[in-house]
Amino acid sequence: MKMKTRKILLIAADLLLAVICIFQFIFNSRDGVKVYKIKEIPEELIIYSSESEDPVILTKKGEDWVLGTEEFKANPFYVDAMIQKLSEIKAVDKVGSVKNEAFINRYELNEEHCISVMARKNGEMIRSIQIGKNDSGNSQVYATIDGQKDIYLVAGNLRNVFGKSAEELRYKIVYEVAEITSALVTDYSQPEEIKWNLSNSAAGDSISWLFTSGDDVEADPVKAAEWFRTLSCTTVKNWLPKDFVIDGQKIYSVVISTGTDKIILDIYSDNYGTCNLSSCPFELTPESVARIMKTQWDLAK
Repeated sequence: MKMKTRKILLIAADLLLAVICIFQFIFNSRDGVKVYKIKEIPEELIIYSSESEDPVILTKKGEDWVLGTEEFKANPFYVDAMIQKLSEIKAVDKVGSVKNEAFINRYELNEEHCISVMARKNGEMIRSIQIGKNDSGNSQVYATIDGQKDIYLVAGNLRNVFGKSAEELRYKIVYEVAEITSALVTDYSQPEEIKWNLSNSAAGDSISWLFTSGDDVEADPVKAAEWFRTLSCTTVKNWLPKDFVIDGQKIYSVVISTGTDKIILDIYSDNYGTCNLSSCPFELTPESVARIMKTQWDLAK
């Protein structure tokens, strides 16, 4: 009887110990994650990386973010991702301190590998983070936060978010319009220069399409609408320097009217292009050039 009672007490003690361990694990797990939040929205981001001699500088200008002194528009999707990560940093675990050089090298927080990010508002620093290497799963990074000495394992692949070059961050859209009323084409690719104009007009719920110059053909409404959709937004493959000289011949030009503005898009050989709304020439994909360079007969019934 005493042996049976003793066994029951031992089992109960084991169960109690197991319950205590479970609660300690839950408590420690919750306590282990630190969340660093900021409410302010930055007005300037400065990013230093070993991949580039010059820092990437992003500045808020009106509704847009711009890059560097040239103030090229930045891709809002990439900048929003940066701000989101900076506004809430989840430190999953503390793994060391920058006081120990061995930890600095182990987690690649040295100058040779580190990505350093500073966020400012009204000239004041509101957030800084030094990003080291990814963990083995590439879903977390080792980092220091706001100048602290502690090194944390931080949730998210921050190297992918902040490790982009200025060229990668630059917005690839030359222009984007909601409506086009007409397009005047000068086709230089033919043996003789050809000009024609396509316009549309709305009457109630229907839209009529009309070639107002060029050959006497009737426009196909489906083809015409698709071509205007193509012309409503031009995206570059690569931006070229301001002083880049295009050696090739101009092969196609289209003047796009929106009702209030005129956009002049010129296409050159080797898929180069220029636009009156851009200070820089650019390179297009062959597929984009093919979608733009239509003849009247391509759009005819």
